[in-house]
Amino acid sequence: MRKGQPLVGIIGAGHMGSMMAERFLSSGVLEPGEIAVASRSRRGTDPLRERWPDITVLPDNQSLARLCSVIFLCVRPPDIDTVLGEIAPALSGNEHIVSIAAGIPLEHLERRYTGPLSRAMPNATSETGRGITLVCYGREVSRDAALRIEKLLSALGRVIEVSEENLPAATVVSGCGPALIAAIIDELAAAARRQSSLSSEEAAMLARETFIGTAVLLQKTDMSAASLVERVATPGGITEVGISSLREDLPAAFDRMFERARARDDALAADRKSAPER
Repeated sequence: MRKGQPLVGIIGAGHMGSMMAERFLSSGVLEPGEIAVASRSRRGTDPLRERWPDITVLPDNQSLARLCSVIFLCVRPPDIDTVLGEIAPALSGNEHIVSIAAGIPLEHLERRYTGPLSRAMPNATSETGRGITLVCYGREVSRDAALRIEKLLSALGRVIEVSEENLPAATVVSGCGPALIAAIIDELAAAARRQSSLSSEEAAMLARETFIGTAVLLQKTDMSAASLVERVATPGGITEVGISSLREDLPAAFDRMFERARARDDALAADRKSAPER
């Protein structure tokens, strides 16, 4: 640790917290001496310390808060208030706190801490450096502070600022998207198995590699998804028939998915809003 230099802190070394620390370090955005991690369990911190011996691993959240100018809260939504209460005595009010907890609005966080606050939503593909992180900033966050957060999060992939109003819908696309796409790949492969003698491995490989190739094609050509559908689905062909079948069911299915995800996000926010002040 560099003497006297404020660190970037991560509270919570579960999957997301340890992944973020790993990406910050492996990308070169931070040096090992510039980061501190605090966690209730050594399961996440031991591998980090083994790979990066010079990182600072702290036994409690308050110790981390005293050393850091930026603090990422990588804990479950029900634990956010507890963690904020724990670190409150160690905060000066200038620390930039960034929550990655879903369903906890800035309004709720600002009742617990009056300094700079932001929300960030990385996704599962962030561990490859090709993810998307959605960010929205609180009213006390300066442009310079926002740029610093964006530089850090660029280690995970693209950083996209959205309004908090649009964060739930955007999170369904980017945050839930990897699991949704994986589910579609799984269902496509399962249907192929039911309709043929393809093995599970063959069907899974065909579905997975087709999705990967499609994503690369869209990215490299800057072609819209609709344009690709039009190009591949020639009139009267097999693809057109398949697309027509999907169009009968997919719009309503995706609408239901968004509605249920938004309802869950609203429920989480309502639970936090009714929580007593600490």
